[in-house]
Amino acid sequence: MKTTIATVILLSSVFAGSAFANESQPRDVLESSLQRSIQQEVEVTRSQVKAENQLELVQYFAEFKFALNPSRVASTVAEAAADYLAGNEE
Repeated sequence: MKTTIATVILLSSVFAGSAFANESQPRDVLESSLQRSIQQEVEVTRSQVKAENQLELVQYFAEFKFALNPSRVASTVAEAAADYLAGNEE
């Protein structure tokens, strides 16, 4: 009886060890898959941020160029002078 119990314990530990080894392989696959997925998400986010920043920079330069337009500067000065003469200082 004791040898039967010992044999059952020995066999179950062997099978449990091989099952654990088989289970660790899918875990490694899962970890690498998860890591690839995270890297892809980071790349997508990085690309989106870069595109948004480039768009903001282009918009800033367009506004800056518009602000430096001589006719725009003259109209801004004229508006400021009219407000000053009218007493509407800001």
